[in-house]
Amino acid sequence: MGYGRSAAGCILTFYLMPRFDMQENVLIGLSLALLFVFGLCVSPCYYIPMSVFSIEFGGPHSGFLIALLDALAFGATAAFYYFAGDVAQRSWTLFLFLLLAVAVWSTLTMVFFLLGEAKKQVPEAA
Repeated sequence: MGYGRSAAGCILTFYLMPRFDMQENVLIGLSLALLFVFGLCVSPCYYIPMSVFSIEFGGPHSGFLIALLDALAFGATAAFYYFAGDVAQRSWTLFLFLLLAVAVWSTLTMVFFLLGEAKKQVPEAA
């Protein structure tokens, strides 16, 4: 759950940055660091469930299944960037709330996925 809180913290910091009294070059550095941390926090929510699913479901073809899912996710990401860019031009606040929703959704799906995996590992009482 620390990943989700960190990602949400990055978005909150972006939202509050206009209120910071910092020089522009410091804000640029902070923005780059926040983007890196946000990506680092959200990416496990994508890669871990996809890889585990592919290995369990795909068996000997899991590499192909991972590649296929990755290509589909790339297409979804491209569509998100296209539409999110339009949203950002209208309102950065709305765009940041959209990213916050992605962070929350990623956290929730990761938690439910991991709970499901944990239930598979616990043997049921006979």
